[in-house]
Amino acid sequence: MLNLAEGNFIFSDDSGSVEVKAGEGKRELTVKNAKGDMTFQGPIHSVADREKLPPEVKVRLHKIEDVELNDEPGEDFEFETAVEPPAKTKISEPLEQDWRDERASPPPAF
Repeated sequence: MLNLAEGNFIFSDDSGSVEVKAGEGKRELTVKNAKGDMTFQGPIHSVADREKLPPEVKVRLHKIEDVELNDEPGEDFEFETAVEPPAKTKISEPLEQDWRDERASPPPAF
């Protein structure tokens, strides 16, 4: 059973995708159709939340909740990564350290 305390899980198939975001004791569900259009977004952190889900969303969620995760991907496994931009900070002045300075380390290469 899929039971995330923290983190994200995305399941995709020919019908679209189901994403569960878990954090701070709450879970948020986003369901998209095959075209990528969002068909549902809402909380799923309580039994009451789950009872309010539309029937088609319950079916999609049930498909991923019975998934058993293991270390060995199957032959249909597709590994996907996404690089997200850094969060906006409240720094309003440039850093004093110049990257060209010999003492400074260069920024990491991605």
